[in-house]
Amino acid sequence: MIKTIKVGIPGFCSSFTFADSHAQIIFMIDQHKENILKDGFTIIELGNASFIESMQNDLLLFTNNFLGSSLKVKKLENLHHELPIESLNEFRLKVIKLINQNQDFRKNLTDTILPHFQHLLGPDLAIQKNINLVISLPGDVTSQIPMHSDMWTGHSPFELNLWVPFTKTYKTQSMFIMPLDKWILRKEEFKNSKNTLQELTKLWEKDFVFVEVDPGQALIFWHNLPHGNCTNQETISRLAVNVRIKNLYTPYGDKGLGDYFIPLTYGPMTELIFKAKTQWD
Repeated sequence: MIKTIKVGIPGFCSSFTFADSHAQIIFMIDQHKENILKDGFTIIELGNASFIESMQNDLLLFTNNFLGSSLKVKKLENLHHELPIESLNEFRLKVIKLINQNQDFRKNLTDTILPHFQHLLGPDLAIQKNINLVISLPGDVTSQIPMHSDMWTGHSPFELNLWVPFTKTYKTQSMFIMPLDKWILRKEEFKNSKNTLQELTKLWEKDFVFVEVDPGQALIFWHNLPHGNCTNQETISRLAVNVRIKNLYTPYGDKGLGDYFIPLTYGPMTELIFKAKTQWD
């Protein structure tokens, strides 16, 4: 049985305020940095209700446009009531295209998470060119993602993954991940094992945790950790976007700058050098 875990800031409540809002932000970000170093992942509060509502409304609009109705789906968690499983992949690909054509969607997303990633990765950032959408409908065996590490498919270890759900996520409807301390103990076993990934997932079941993330929150995780999802045995659908972010100047894997990543932000020194270079040239 895989456990469920909700990782955040111990004792921190979103309604709690500091006199100095800057100090509040630094306190939160430092706590998330500690979570990343300890567990390899953390759950952040996006802190912008209008942003979440706007993105949810965009997804609902995309969904109902696909279904040919403005009334069918009123809550994303009820998507499975209207969308047949056999139409899921076509739907997902079309919505991904719409998401990536919508500049406001991308800007809302990046503006909200920038302070966290700049604190974790530095001021110069690169972001995955295309935002991805993952969907899990109740009982859909075709949407399982077996245990994997993104590094096994050529990604750089210097990347972090941002996972933003637009429905409540819990138990089998969520994703599972192996915390850093467990993976450190299992890594040598993995290297020498002759078992299949499916067999290892079963053997290591007690080491995985399902993450609980609510709308208005996001999961940041190091994608070197084994993670995946199983068949959704709950009663609601799950829709989440994910995107990878890294420091612009750290090593790239098979996914390079230009073809897979694009610059997101430049730090003061980089801007200074660019400015000076234009004057020299």
